[in-house]
Amino acid sequence: MLAASTTRHTTTRLWASVKRKADWRKWLFSHLDYRVIIRFTRFMPAMVAAKGPCHQGFEQTHRHILGRANPTRYRDCIIRQKVLRNSLVYGNPALMKQLAQCASKIRQFIDGQALPCLPIFAPMHTVSDVLAGALPGFVTGKPITVVSVHDDIGSSVHTQQNNTFGLALEQFDPGKLQGDNGTTLASLVERLLDQQTSLVIFPDALPECTTRLAGRAMSTQTMMLFGKTAAIHTGLATFSRVVKHPVLFYCLFINGQNELDVDILDYTAYRELHGKLPAIIEHAIQKYSHEWLLWHYTSFFYFHS
Repeated sequence: MLAASTTRHTTTRLWASVKRKADWRKWLFSHLDYRVIIRFTRFMPAMVAAKGPCHQGFEQTHRHILGRANPTRYRDCIIRQKVLRNSLVYGNPALMKQLAQCASKIRQFIDGQALPCLPIFAPMHTVSDVLAGALPGFVTGKPITVVSVHDDIGSSVHTQQNNTFGLALEQFDPGKLQGDNGTTLASLVERLLDQQTSLVIFPDALPECTTRLAGRAMSTQTMMLFGKTAAIHTGLATFSRVVKHPVLFYCLFINGQNELDVDILDYTAYRELHGKLPAIIEHAIQKYSHEWLLWHYTSFFYFHS
């Protein structure tokens, strides 16, 4: 009886500790400007290890591909992603305002094109993949389906269902051909054709990254990128061809006022996608190399190519 009582008491204390931590985190991210949190978090060495293969690869791959040093450290890149993810989950006011401005910018572009249907949203891996994937929900007001095998997208899904700003996000795993909510490929295509969801596919996902996360190689196509034969995933081309929707490419970046901003890179009809895709990816990585998140994968787009 004593052991059972002690166990219950310990469990109660642990649960209270977890709850206090959650309440503290919620207060922090819902009240302080996320940029202030990033600034102070950089002085906390426990957040990210100071050295390691990822840090070295992040710098070496950038220099090898572009011939110049990367002004962004891997450690700072990871810290910013963690802070931005929590800021989204807890509805950080400064971030929500800037996301709304980014969404307005994309919405005005879409309205100006007089599109007959919603485009497939194709963000690059810049600043934060979670924010980039969530942005279309602010643009359209519809649920978001993100095609990804990345755990960070999936782990954000369940937390974001309880947010206060109405964002509904589902991860669709291309390896399992199923979404977190049980969505099948056929039902996803039907929802896209009925314009019931906003589809997000990252065009610059690296083959080594997806192979490691999925446990097997994903389908790729051979294209020229940075003067070499490269492997680029086929998911974006396949979905756009099946539903015959255009593709809207965009990049998140931090502007001169230290605010989150969006650059609309291109708007492409599905028939033109194959010819334009490599140039769009290469241009975006060149222009926003300091914001691109995947430099630590040293194989770049040449994994098994």
